[in-house]
Amino acid sequence: MPASPTPSAAPPSADSDRTRSLLAAVATLAALACASLVPLEPLTKNLAGERVAYRHETYELDPRFVADAGPRSRHASNAQGLRGDVIVGRDLELLTLGGSTVECSLLDEPDALTARIAQAAAPQVQHPLRAAALAQAGLPLSELLTELEQFTADRRRPDLIVGMFGANEAQAFFNHAPWVSQAKGAAWDVWLDPASPFGTQGRSQTYRGWYQPGNHGGFLSAPRAAYADPRGWVDELHPGHVPLLRAALADYVTSLAALERLTHDRGAKLVLVTQPIAPWSAPADGRGWAPFVYAEQGQGFLPSPDLTGKLVEAFNAQTRGFAAERGLVLVDLAVELQGCAACFYDQWHFSDTGAARAGAAIAAVAAAELPNKP
Repeated sequence: MPASPTPSAAPPSADSDRTRSLLAAVATLAALACASLVPLEPLTKNLAGERVAYRHETYELDPRFVADAGPRSRHASNAQGLRGDVIVGRDLELLTLGGSTVECSLLDEPDALTARIAQAAAPQVQHPLRAAALAQAGLPLSELLTELEQFTADRRRPDLIVGMFGANEAQAFFNHAPWVSQAKGAAWDVWLDPASPFGTQGRSQTYRGWYQPGNHGGFLSAPRAAYADPRGWVDELHPGHVPLLRAALADYVTSLAALERLTHDRGAKLVLVTQPIAPWSAPADGRGWAPFVYAEQGQGFLPSPDLTGKLVEAFNAQTRGFAAERGLVLVDLAVELQGCAACFYDQWHFSDTGAARAGAAIAAVAAAELPNKP
């Protein structure tokens, strides 16, 4: 018999649709019977390091490794350590908040998501629009809140904050969920091989080390090859992980509520965006899933493509439900880009095509939320 749902962070008067969404998302992941709570370590830390002002990197991208990007991509940060325009607290300003899927590390400056939003929104607004990304690769929303609070503590307060979350929340979960059984047999060879991207050596380094400007995108080859072998996949959650997922979903909603309060306190509007993912396919022509595994010994599992999709969708369900409850504007990008293989070069990072489509979809909504300033 299924266990009763964990109470959500929503007020008692909230629509029951969100509760049903949560139950449906969890039910698709694992049987809840006899679920036992397993201790969970703190989720993650700032793997990407601090924001750095005036950082400039150039990636020479070989299309055999990274399709529909480059062939030369420039990545620059401004004086505030942001990708995009300087946010000064006047005129029309937009700040995107999220992880590497928002930052678009391997895309050229004019092709990155924030630039695409600004380009698409410009004809729809009356005044010049400045846009920047407050994005930290690998960080979930819970750890971005401090960044946003500090950045907007003075007059640097944008009119609109656009938040896209879900990828790092799912990633933090499968990287930090504790092992619940001994790995046995050939199915775990890839995972346990010390030389594998998912082995003990690979787990001792973060994905950030794979982003090497001089290897033309070849850092994606090893994780793609390892992940293409289904012997290392976990197809469904262990029952002991289910309460942890339910707790992670509740914590995510708590973070969304904190983001809404902070945005309101700063006099800005908030737009939420669901996290899209690529359809699964075998690696070919510069595309293919390459999950970022940085788990330590005794932690983490490698979710199958199907389970990965369900994990991301579980967090997307919370984003949709929270936006509906609080009357926030939502861009359901997960639906908008569903099935678009050309939109990504791995499981969820945008290609040029994906950033352009995502930027246009967000701009169509964001432009209407920007104020008319004299």
